[in-house]
Amino acid sequence: MNVYPAVTLLAILLVPLSVRGAEPQPPRSPAPPSRSSDASSAERWVGQLEDAIDRLQEDLYFERGTYPAGLQEKADRASATVAHYHKTVRDGDRRRQMRDFREMDEEIHKLVELLERSGDPWLRRQASRIRHPDEQLHFALRTGQDTREGVDTALIARHAHLLEREAKSLQDVGDRVSRQDQRLRKTIERFVHEAEHFHEVAEKDADLDHLRRDFEDLDDAWHEVVEYINQSRYGLYFRRAAQDVNLVHNQIHTLVTRQSGPPEVAPPVRPQPGMPHPDFPGDGQRRAESARERPAIQFSIPGIGSFRIPR
Repeated sequence: MNVYPAVTLLAILLVPLSVRGAEPQPPRSPAPPSRSSDASSAERWVGQLEDAIDRLQEDLYFERGTYPAGLQEKADRASATVAHYHKTVRDGDRRRQMRDFREMDEEIHKLVELLERSGDPWLRRQASRIRHPDEQLHFALRTGQDTREGVDTALIARHAHLLEREAKSLQDVGDRVSRQDQRLRKTIERFVHEAEHFHEVAEKDADLDHLRRDFEDLDDAWHEVVEYINQSRYGLYFRRAAQDVNLVHNQIHTLVTRQSGPPEVAPPVRPQPGMPHPDFPGDGQRRAESARERPAIQFSIPGIGSFRIPR
């Protein structure tokens, strides 16, 4: 008797049960970044970037539409620089990675700009899919650098620009799938406004306290959007766009709440009642804010269970 079909069937039956029966785990403190984790993150995002450009090139090859002049050449150039950069990542030379990333990033920006100027909805979606992994790769490289400069305000400004764009992409989804849900659309609209304002402040090289205050308003708006999406019958349609926003938003939260100045070299001390929080000394309200659970996108699949994506 062949037992393999029976084993396979048992595995299929047990997986949904384990998903439904899993107990929620408390959030864990992130481990300090390591060289291996930085390389793994870069490998992941450059792989997604290659896939996004491959999809664009496939569409161009089969001529499924009318394209702006020079798009094929820019896509080919971007693809070549991404492939070259991927080889650099595998080689593990950090200095060459930063140099080659700048060259690749320039080509990606040229391609994305042309796609966005086209006015074609499909090409604009391709621009978003290419831009997101490129910006995540930039974030992984900058946050993985050995630096004693503390908070990277230039990175905050660039990520704030990405958040504004991702927020507007989410708003486009809302306009398409939930036209009758005015409350949801208004909630997203408020978040887009806060994202635009935060980007404007970040570009003006505001001081860190100013950025933290404005981020609190942005954070409140996003928590409201996530809460509403998680309760909405349209939630599954928002999942991908909302995940992208949530990832960028929580990365900015990490940046603006990071302690400024040189990193501490003393061993960690267990907090005692009355001790100030290291990120916001002497500010009880912000201590509570820093401990606030980060927003997470939730969705359900009938017959399987509910899923929570903290990202």
